Amino acid sequence: MDNGDVLSLCLAEINSRRRAAENESERRLAELIGTYPEFASIDAELKSTLGKLMSVLRDGTDIAAGIERIKKENLDAQKRKRDFLSGLGLEPSFLEPHYVCALCNDTGFHGGERCECLKKLMISAMCKRLNEASPMSLCSFDSFDLSYFEGDAAVHMRNVLDFVKKYADNFGNGSGSLLFYGNTGLGKTHLSLAVADTLIKKGFNVIYGQAQSLFSSVTDERFSRGGPSGVESSLVACDLLIIDDLGAEFVNQMSQSVLYSLINTRLLSGKSTIISTNIPLEQIDTIYHSRISSRLCFEFEPVPFVGKDVRQKRKHCL
Repeated sequence: MDNGDVLSLCLAEINSRRRAAENESERRLAELIGTYPEFASIDAELKSTLGKLMSVLRDGTDIAAGIERIKKENLDAQKRKRDFLSGLGLEPSFLEPHYVCALCNDTGFHGGERCECLKKLMISAMCKRLNEASPMSLCSFDSFDLSYFEGDAAVHMRNVLDFVKKYADNFGNGSGSLLFYGNTGLGKTHLSLAVADTLIKKGFNVIYGQAQSLFSSVTDERFSRGGPSGVESSLVACDLLIIDDLGAEFVNQMSQSVLYSLINTRLLSGKSTIISTNIPLEQIDTIYHSRISSRLCFEFEPVPFVGKDVRQKRKHCL
């Protein structure tokens, strides 16, 4: 699904909303006239305004006076409509379509540009597409098993679990970014997916992906002859971006360019990011450019994962 497909899909959704709102408006009008037939004449007079105006323009005789007369008739009909509805205890807007977006009236465009409602729909659709292969539903906070940790590690990981769960529970603007780090098999991916699953259920736009997959998708988009497909813009605009297994990707100039662009742009716009890595903090600057390592080490809150590989312990238990 490219950017054009996403746009078409989202415009279809917005058009569906508009039709639903207008159909419901027509239903309320028909119900009102069915109960109070006298309202039909007021409605008919209001709907005849355009026809009267066109007739005056075609006639060409004393157009100004004709327009003024039609204007007065229309204003009088509007007042009678408001009074009629008020007498029934109804708001003046009762018969108007109740659009989901009052800014663009469910057209998707406002002031000649894409409306915020369309932009949000497109981000949501791209997030869904990018998350299709992510096993979010398999990981939750409740299924994070602390019994595999022992001694001080168990205490520490209990604190980590509580901290990350609180982060998800209170997520919003200004939540900040987290850096999960530690050896393999300690639950970094599990808790990343648990955060993603929790926030998506709350209605946030979250994108989760392996570093290699995300960076490759952005690189492919940048060099595509077909133009932007919406991948990079979605990674920048989503409420939470989760980059898993940083360091497992093929690190080169392009991958570092993509990583820097994503984290720097999101930091500047106040967007939250979670990055997990098996790389020790003190080694990050030996792998990544200093402008990346400085942001990871000083602008992300470090969350150390400790203990012995849980996956190995599970094997021994089988």
